[in-house]
Amino acid sequence: MAAGAAGNSSTLRRCSALDRLVHSAHERFDGGGYPGGLAGQQIPLGARIITVCDTFTAMTFLRPHAAQLTVPEAVTELRNCAGSQFDPAVVDAIANLVIGLPWPPAAATANASHRDPVPDRS
Repeated sequence: MAAGAAGNSSTLRRCSALDRLVHSAHERFDGGGYPGGLAGQQIPLGARIITVCDTFTAMTFLRPHAAQLTVPEAVTELRNCAGSQFDPAVVDAIANLVIGLPWPPAAATANASHRDPVPDRS
């Protein structure tokens, strides 16, 4: 029984840490985000990374409501928002990782044609 309780405690700690990252993912580096109006280093590093990665992915994959950007276009947009929306150091790190990579990944491109972006609710 004690081993199970210890395992549950560990799981709860991990969930709590993850919850903090997810909760902070809409904060802006300049403090203009939500829900807490956190700024700069007050925002957990993981949340700052998630935000840049999520934005990059959203810009570079097909979406029904917006044009798909190329990697250089998306990196330019991230850099334009560095210091206001995004942590400049995170933008630089992500940009250095993705420049020159084939994007979107072949598996994502192959699967995109098989997914209906708007679920049929009829």
